[in-house]
Amino acid sequence: MHRVKHTASIIIFLCHFDPYKKGIPWYTVRRKCEEDGSVVVGDAATVHVLNCRAYAKVKDPKLRAFMKYVQTDEAESEFTRRLREMVEAQKRIEGTKKLYFSWSLHDYDVRNEGREDSMKRGREEKACETARNLLDMGVLSHEQIAGATGLSLAEVEKLAAGLG
Repeated sequence: MHRVKHTASIIIFLCHFDPYKKGIPWYTVRRKCEEDGSVVVGDAATVHVLNCRAYAKVKDPKLRAFMKYVQTDEAESEFTRRLREMVEAQKRIEGTKKLYFSWSLHDYDVRNEGREDSMKRGREEKACETARNLLDMGVLSHEQIAGATGLSLAEVEKLAAGLG
């Protein structure tokens, strides 16, 4: 007979509310077959649901202090004070990450806008150069040059006046 070894899985949910509305501070839930509740799955998976709202009912002072901290942010034990310090440090790190990413996005936007401005200026300079060349050739009218280059008629006439 071959036996399958199951490893224990423990899942812990910390709740600011009573999910089962029974007033129990700690619910231990094991899996059972839905079709027949007498069939226990037996996979060693256990779910612990901590109703942190009911922290005052917990007898163990360390667990009570932890659940109270989760529920109220009040750190009254050495462990919960250290936990609060770690949480605050993580918040500062996360805040720094957000600031860094917002700077990075801002820098990207600025570079992108600069690149677009540069490309626009380059296109305008090329259009002016083409218009000057066409004006020098003297083959097309100012209206035709404006149409060919995308410049306005006023811009073409200004370029023409500068050539003379």
